[in-house]
Amino acid sequence: MEEEMAIDTHGEIEFSVELLKKYFELLFPSKGMYDWLTYYQPEMKDTEGKPKSDYFYRREFSFTLEGGIYVRYNCFKNEEEFKQTLIEKSPEKIDIGAVFNMPPKNHSSVESRAFIPQEKELVFDIDMTDYDDVRTCCEGANVCLKCWRFMSIATKIIDKVMREDFGYKHLLWVFSGRRGVHCWVCDPSTRKLTNEARSAIANYLTVHVGNEMGSTTAKIDFVAHPAISRAKDIIKEEFTDIMMRGQNILSKEEQRKKLIEMLPEEDVRNHLKTNWDRYTDYEDQENSVKLWNIFTEIAGDKGGKLRKSYRTDYVTSAMITFLYPRIDANVSKGINHLLKSPFCVHPKTGKICVPFDPSKVDEFDPCNCPTLLNAMNEYDAMASKGEDPIESFKTVPSLRESFGVFSKFLRGLKKEYTEVIAKEKKLLKSQVDSMDVGSAF
Repeated sequence: MEEEMAIDTHGEIEFSVELLKKYFELLFPSKGMYDWLTYYQPEMKDTEGKPKSDYFYRREFSFTLEGGIYVRYNCFKNEEEFKQTLIEKSPEKIDIGAVFNMPPKNHSSVESRAFIPQEKELVFDIDMTDYDDVRTCCEGANVCLKCWRFMSIATKIIDKVMREDFGYKHLLWVFSGRRGVHCWVCDPSTRKLTNEARSAIANYLTVHVGNEMGSTTAKIDFVAHPAISRAKDIIKEEFTDIMMRGQNILSKEEQRKKLIEMLPEEDVRNHLKTNWDRYTDYEDQENSVKLWNIFTEIAGDKGGKLRKSYRTDYVTSAMITFLYPRIDANVSKGINHLLKSPFCVHPKTGKICVPFDPSKVDEFDPCNCPTLLNAMNEYDAMASKGEDPIESFKTVPSLRESFGVFSKFLRGLKKEYTEVIAKEKKLLKSQVDSMDVGSAF
């Protein structure tokens, strides 16, 4: 089967091995990636000036090469070898895996049980196709600004839960290059989580909604889970605009039926249907708003006449069903699970997997993000004017903002590493000083 090729509106090829090779040589931030994935440990040198740590060398990378050839257990001694290999092989996709107890290329020299993943970032993968049962604007791999708001809500909720419920600070959010987002949680304690702990965090974030496990609604007690409480506050602000005006979700009979069936008492369901029957122009987006408002009044039943002894907040249940993050829990649960690297290029769209600021996720446009062709054209235009190409990924217009996000993330990591080293040196000095004092007696 012939590979689908990314071509822009002017007929230019957005993705090719030749363009990719040039990108890895001139624009891909290999030094920044190295700094991230070593967490600045190589800054500690031995007496010969070589890095003390082999941390990066024990990190697994997988490559998908031209023709769909998949190669696992790649590893690199340093940033120079990493960059040179990218230029030579020009992988169409790069995935990042765990740090093992030995260089991954040596895995076949030992028994499988002796090849042990020791740490990896906690990751989350959210794909737009998991929302196909609740989005009406697009389906499959297609994405527009209307359905990007599903990703926006998911980003806001997960970012808030990670920071406020778990206290994590170092989160890197990345556009997947086509129809989703990835989150890398990089705090030291997070990287050392067991599979059981990762599963617990994934389960903490999981609500069975949509087409997952055959469920179509979320049933949530009034005494809400902390993650649900945070999600409710975020979703409530945007729910009507996203689901009713944007998706016109109640124009679909199956979605109206879903809301009706959430209510447990027949008289309440009949009351809702009677009121809904007054609005039958389902193509009118404002009708969806009216139908939703009627549902909130009846399901919430502020006067208490219709609801007898509900233990479930059905309005919240409906909002969560439609807009709660739908993470791929299996990606998060396994320390040995690989995930696509930031700044690689999606071969079917030509789009670069750029980091974005979660606080500005509403401003991110997946339809107008940096592409391989555009970035290289910008570089060529700069070079033709005689501009300095060194670290050009910082100045190429289309990559400037995303690299700024990445640089800020790196500064946070370096600051923490510097503080840890300073504390260790201070502790060591105090121990040495106490030994000197002791030897004086």
